[in-house]
Amino acid sequence: MVALAAQVFILIGAGQIQVTLAPDQPVASVYIDEPLVIEFLSPVDTTCSAELRVYVPGQQPCRISLGSLRLSAGRPLWVAVDSLPLFYGLHAVRLSIRQDDDVWEIDGRFHRIERPNFAAALPVCVNLDDFSEDLLYALQSVPLPALRVEADEDELLEEAVRARQLKGFELHVRVRDAEDMGRQGLKELAASRSGDVDVWELSTGEGPLRLLDMARAIRSASPDARVHAVVANPTELSELLAEDMYHEIEGALLVSEGAAGSPVGAAVRMAERAGYERYGVRWFPTASGEHGASSDVVRHLIAGLSEGGAGV
Repeated sequence: MVALAAQVFILIGAGQIQVTLAPDQPVASVYIDEPLVIEFLSPVDTTCSAELRVYVPGQQPCRISLGSLRLSAGRPLWVAVDSLPLFYGLHAVRLSIRQDDDVWEIDGRFHRIERPNFAAALPVCVNLDDFSEDLLYALQSVPLPALRVEADEDELLEEAVRARQLKGFELHVRVRDAEDMGRQGLKELAASRSGDVDVWELSTGEGPLRLLDMARAIRSASPDARVHAVVANPTELSELLAEDMYHEIEGALLVSEGAAGSPVGAAVRMAERAGYERYGVRWFPTASGEHGASSDVVRHLIAGLSEGGAGV
């Protein structure tokens, strides 16, 4: 709760209107799915109008009219502002109170926070090909813990990094052209995103030793990040596992046609035979059409988990 006061002259003389942000909370924090409540308290009867300006770092200011307010002496008036944009974190506000030709301004701050979701997170990594605040709110509400972005989608990657910082998503970045970028290019990319990316997903057509070399390049530039190999079938994974690469490549993403059935069981068994128990194998089931049905996602998830996979 933040109480702010502005000295104003209203009707019968000098008075003081006290304005409180989020009076229903012990501190000025508002859940993302709830309105901001503003309390007005005047020592005298009066009428005024008010406008709220909201400032979020990195965003355009938002102006919201609160309309005409009729205040009764000693009786608090609560106004719910439900048209705030969907952004998380610190918000600075400037409230303008107008009466006739006089205007008084009050500054304050509040935070918009995520409502706690105590449901178990689904082992699903969501591929982002577009971005909106509504989408991220929906993903967190499910909840879904991880996002995947293509490395060459610069603007989308920036938004995903911000979502990771604000909402705690695990961020996977898939590098399709690892061979074209080369070792130095990968190293520079990883260094530029050090601390922002949790998992780098690499693929190359040059064999397991080349992939290991690229993984080492990324780990040298971003030692806290993990590297996963992108493979088309369990045989490719078996070739990697034969190179004693666990400390460099800590998991695998199997990309295959969903309609062909789950390859996760075969991959997990190969990993176990190579001495890698509980090796993290995710399945990326591709659809024959442009988009797979939601029922397919559930079916693929259950199939992969039942065979010992880490999710989809």
